[in-house]
Amino acid sequence: MDAHDEALLAELPKKVGKRMRKALVALEACTVPDEPSIAVDAYAGLKIEQSPGKARDSDALFAKAFSAAKYPEFDEVLPVAAKLDPVHEQLARLVAHRTGIALHEWAIPQTAWARRRWLGIDPPGVLDREVEYTRKEKVRRAPLWRALAKLGDEAGEKLFAALPAMDRLEALVDLALEAYRVEAPSWDDWEKVRIDEPARLSALADRVTALYAEGAPSSERDGHSTLPWPIGWLLFLSLVRAGVPIEERWDWMLPIGPLTAECVAAIAEPRQGQAIVNALKAEFPSRALASGLELAKQFPSQVLADHLMELADGAVHSLACPARRGYLADLAAAVGPELGAHVQKRLAALPPLPALRTKRSLYARSVDELTAGQRLQLAVLGQGWETDAGPMVTVAEDGAEPVFGPIEFVSAFEIVDAEGAPAYEALLYMDEDGAVCEAGTTRSVMYVSQENLSWNVPDDVAEALHGLLQVAPKPRKKAAPKKAAAKKPTAKKAPPKKAPVRKTAKKPARTQRTV
Repeated sequence: MDAHDEALLAELPKKVGKRMRKALVALEACTVPDEPSIAVDAYAGLKIEQSPGKARDSDALFAKAFSAAKYPEFDEVLPVAAKLDPVHEQLARLVAHRTGIALHEWAIPQTAWARRRWLGIDPPGVLDREVEYTRKEKVRRAPLWRALAKLGDEAGEKLFAALPAMDRLEALVDLALEAYRVEAPSWDDWEKVRIDEPARLSALADRVTALYAEGAPSSERDGHSTLPWPIGWLLFLSLVRAGVPIEERWDWMLPIGPLTAECVAAIAEPRQGQAIVNALKAEFPSRALASGLELAKQFPSQVLADHLMELADGAVHSLACPARRGYLADLAAAVGPELGAHVQKRLAALPPLPALRTKRSLYARSVDELTAGQRLQLAVLGQGWETDAGPMVTVAEDGAEPVFGPIEFVSAFEIVDAEGAPAYEALLYMDEDGAVCEAGTTRSVMYVSQENLSWNVPDDVAEALHGLLQVAPKPRKKAAPKKAAAKKPTAKKAPPKKAPVRKTAKKPARTQRTV
């Protein structure tokens, strides 16, 4: 602590000052890094885009100091700094230059840079500038962040939309990082963005890059590990369309989606492949494989081809991913003759798969349509599967035979070997959960959970099964209702008028899993 801190502490009430001093001392002594407590890929099938910071001993001490000062709590709109209670202002100034402090319980900006702007220590940003707005038939003036908070969704959206595009982008970055605890307005037409302010765009890109740099305190972006939607698109597209040369330090912001090719084309050719690879690493494997293949057609490179081959090796772990060998063949065709030969060499080196094929697959409507082995499987799996009528399978406590109810969304597979002999049977619920068993038994060889696969058979068998389960059964026509037998009328009456039947469009059912 310096002399300025000591002067601020001296002005606090004794109890508050004592607690605040303990908190500041503990923060200075802390060795816990200011980083998210949960890594982006900590859980399979999830991307943790925002996480609280790692817990520190100082967290509870700051909470005691703010509580002792009766500082406004988080559920209140942030006060204007000029109207703060003197004690509350001193507390805010003591944390204005410090990062890694858990302040989510209190009505105070969540990042140090926002606290400094709020207090007037640093120059104001767009959100800190006063705007005029009308609320409850009264014209008012307040900082933009407070006007948005007071107006709410609809009126706040209109106020935000009226701002110049560059101001909207700068404000949206700050709001998306939750610095002022105000929900970020939408920007629905982001794909049409055009902002002709190269200097401000470059400065904003550098500022965002600094916030996300390796080792930068995560508390300065409120625990976000990735750029909140649609910041990456708005910023990168704006740079490209304003003719700003894309600096290497900005490559990390490359977004993946329908306009990625436009962004990649603006990156110097020697960096394109690595920039695409880095962007794909932030995506789920299924999306990375699909997007990567399309980009490889337009921007083929060794580094991209190698990355996609590595991703394809892990495709067998998810039904959301394509079959490895088919994907590699598509990749070889996409990247041109020279790189294609490189991919074909990898494909040729793979061991042959066992000769398994699907003899029959269907979306079952009744237990009677299942084989004896599949009924055994359903007796177990169906206890956790439900329809609107309840569980598909009910088992009595006395050990009686299971009772099968109506079944829906269950796909059944009969898989045979090269000689046509039954090898495996599978049941899937909603195309994403279930099991594969040895034919006629409940001896499981593969489990499917939210499209993720695990197995206890050789990897080549697992890969073959993955490829077969990829192909969903053909959709079935809805069964026509049975017509009631005609009855003779007892008296002649005019037939009642019927309302015209309203036709509804139906989406075609998919027969191949999408990536």
